Amino acid sequence: MTKTEKRNRRFGGMSPAEQRVAIARDALSWLKARALIAQKGFYTKRLEAPTGPLKSNVQLREQTLGRCQVCGIGALFLAKAVRFNDVTGWDYLMGNPRDKLKRHFSLDQLDMIEVAFEQDVYSWIRAKDATALNKAKTFAPREGDPGARLTAILKNIIANNGTFVP
Repeated sequence: MTKTEKRNRRFGGMSPAEQRVAIARDALSWLKARALIAQKGFYTKRLEAPTGPLKSNVQLREQTLGRCQVCGIGALFLAKAVRFNDVTGWDYLMGNPRDKLKRHFSLDQLDMIEVAFEQDVYSWIRAKDATALNKAKTFAPREGDPGARLTAILKNIIANNGTFVP
């Protein structure tokens, strides 16, 4: 059994809540290591010139991205890509990160994470609980550092056993 297969088996053996906590912990570690830089406005953006083109049919974890700017969803997406082997270069280049994350997080949770990080309720947000969305929107100071805001979101997910609770 390969190292990747062993990792996938361990991750697959976790409960959904444990998977969400593991993803959030990984994202937090990479944020602290400055491999991920929090920035509003897009899911992920490579900061360094690529050493070569991303291969659409190869797992993202097998390719080099370098440092990336990310939003809350983007940080979780890249952490999932490395944690679990089901995100390809195509998913990074052309896919919607939310589609890969909905295996672990509910759409309402993803909406609240998006709102908490971006501090805005976009027209495509579908979460039904308006009170929770308003709490998410004011979860962190409006003019605060995006890195501090993302750190608070990830720590919240970890502290609440895999659920973002604004």
